[in-house]
Amino acid sequence: MKEIDPRQVTERERYKLLAGALIPRPIAWTLTQNEETGSLNLAPFSFFTVLASEQPLVSLSVMRRRQDGAMKDTARNLVTAGEGVIHIVDRAHLEAMNQTAATLQPDESEVDANGLQTVASSKVKTPRLAEAAVAFEVKVKSHLPLEADDSQVMTDLFILEVVNFVFRDDLVDVANYHVDARKLDPISRLAGSNYGKLGEIISIERPK
Repeated sequence: MKEIDPRQVTERERYKLLAGALIPRPIAWTLTQNEETGSLNLAPFSFFTVLASEQPLVSLSVMRRRQDGAMKDTARNLVTAGEGVIHIVDRAHLEAMNQTAATLQPDESEVDANGLQTVASSKVKTPRLAEAAVAFEVKVKSHLPLEADDSQVMTDLFILEVVNFVFRDDLVDVANYHVDARKLDPISRLAGSNYGKLGEIISIERPK
């Protein structure tokens, strides 16, 4: 077995080890709005997961910019507006999602730059992507700036409450609230420039 001391490698190398082993990861295609300018920011993040269902909570980690340690637009908008919309990326939107990872100026919109359409959300002021298969309208429950050993903030961790679920009509069986994974056709994040599609589904009954 190969053992690697995290403190003996660089930050970039630690990232590659984490991102390469913790796979596949769902992608939170996150739409937020600048409170001052009204500009819409859209960016993908894969440090994202479910926290609870009794109160529907998800976590989203937005790392600070490597070059200057500044807060990213998504994090800043979540802090100031207190809300946003997370979309689950499907195969049909992989290329568009990838384009929104490009760095733009704070007053420029990835939505406009990529010709994407939005519609009004039901429970938050931030609009959602019109063609997304799944959207979670969310409000910020907690924001935790996580500090490194040198006391510099390295990432902004958000706990977000889902206040409205939006699903494409064919995805949910409302009789039992099952989501059809095949029809969703989700894309997952791997490492580097690699992404994954849904492959073999294995069903195993849990022991009682």
